[in-house]
Amino acid sequence: MQKEMSAINREQWNHERYQAWINRFGSIEQEAKRIMDDPKKRIKILADYIGDVRGKRVLNLLGSNGTKAISIALMGAKEVKVVDISPENARFGMDLARACNVEINYIVSDVMDLKVEELGEFDLIFIEMGVLHYIYNIEELFKIVNKLLCKGGRFVLREYHPVLWKLLKEVDGQYIASGNYFEQDVVGEEMKLRRWILGEVITSIVNAGLTIKALHEESGEIQRWIFKDLPEGIEDRIPGIYAVIATKE
Repeated sequence: MQKEMSAINREQWNHERYQAWINRFGSIEQEAKRIMDDPKKRIKILADYIGDVRGKRVLNLLGSNGTKAISIALMGAKEVKVVDISPENARFGMDLARACNVEINYIVSDVMDLKVEELGEFDLIFIEMGVLHYIYNIEELFKIVNKLLCKGGRFVLREYHPVLWKLLKEVDGQYIASGNYFEQDVVGEEMKLRRWILGEVITSIVNAGLTIKALHEESGEIQRWIFKDLPEGIEDRIPGIYAVIATKE
């Protein structure tokens, strides 16, 4: 199933993706200036979860266009690698890194096909925002994380909250519970997705041999952008994002 999902999703992520990022961010130079002006601000609350990156080896799995990885490189990381399935994402990220005068390395690969023994160990590995649903077996993904993480290293997962994605539906400016939170089917037509609930994520991380240190369910202004079309205050009552911090003991 993973190979089928990856083949379909790879095709979608390669379709005019470079131009799509230009359309979103403006020119490479414009986006580079925004990142260089304040790299920590550019990665927002993720900076609080990952801690001090100076002198560390950092790996961003399913890293998309590389903006987070570039910000971390600018914050003083010793080495930054990105794994992503899309050559278009890699091309954009490498162009952006050059414009920011930093070095990052892209590995264009399905994360589940990584040759972990060739990558060495990392002090920090992170997966961030809207990507976990591309993986059919997340326990296997977290086992890869465990193999790549050095002893005492930190793993950070920050994702959209499944309560928002799986259970709730917006109707007339309010959310109603109309979905099936526990559905396990692969869904979607243009892209194939498996939406994971919080219990599955936490259990899979533990079963992969990592030690969970914290689970944050975000609220308030930091997640207002998710609810931008809904009345103010709803971001204080519904978790839109969660973050898990784990270590390798």
